Amino acid sequence: MIKSILLLSIYLLVSSIGLYRLKMSAAVMDVDFLVGFGLYGMGFLLWLYILRAHALSLVFPVAAGGLIVTTQVIGYLFLQEPFRVTRIAGTLFIIVGIILMYIQGEA
Repeated sequence: MIKSILLLSIYLLVSSIGLYRLKMSAAVMDVDFLVGFGLYGMGFLLWLYILRAHALSLVFPVAAGGLIVTTQVIGYLFLQEPFRVTRIAGTLFIIVGIILMYIQGEA
């Protein structure tokens, strides 16, 4: 269980930072784009490994929800995007859903 949580966490972090760097790139061939593309590609390869090792019905909702949460946090912290009460509530619902999915999936 710890290994799968660690793998999903690394996937979420690498993919989200890759998306951030892609968004911040000024052109297709600048450093931000290349780093972002590389990180996002690494996230994809890690995702393929996760899919082979775990049930799709568990890891897909957890990963999708986790990407929503991590991109919300990155948007707020680094892009000064608004994080109003409704987004906070929605993000908390997603986090609770992820926890419930994971507890149910491991039982």
